[in-house]
Amino acid sequence: MYGSLLANVSPDRRIKEAVEQFSQHTQAYYLENKPVGLMTCWQNAFHPYSLNFAGYLAPRLTSVEQMQVYEQILTDLTAKAQKITKTH
Repeated sequence: MYGSLLANVSPDRRIKEAVEQFSQHTQAYYLENKPVGLMTCWQNAFHPYSLNFAGYLAPRLTSVEQMQVYEQILTDLTAKAQKITKTH
C-alpha cells in the first residue's frame, strides 16, 4: 500500500520494518491528493505511557510543505498518546 512512497528508502531503515509490523497504526499524509509522508506508532513495552513512532517524508517537499506534514504528524501523535493515557 505504501510501496511507492517507500520505494527509494534503504531496506535497513526502521520505517520499512515499522510500517510492516504496525500497519494497523500506520497513517499516510497527503498534499494535493498526493502521498507525501507516512507515520506509524506503537506502545513502548518498557513504559506503558510511552509512544514510539517512525516517520518518513518524501524528499521532494519544500521546507514549508515539510512543516505542514510535521505539524499534522505531531498533532496525530499527541492525540494517540492522550488516548492511551486516558485508557490506562
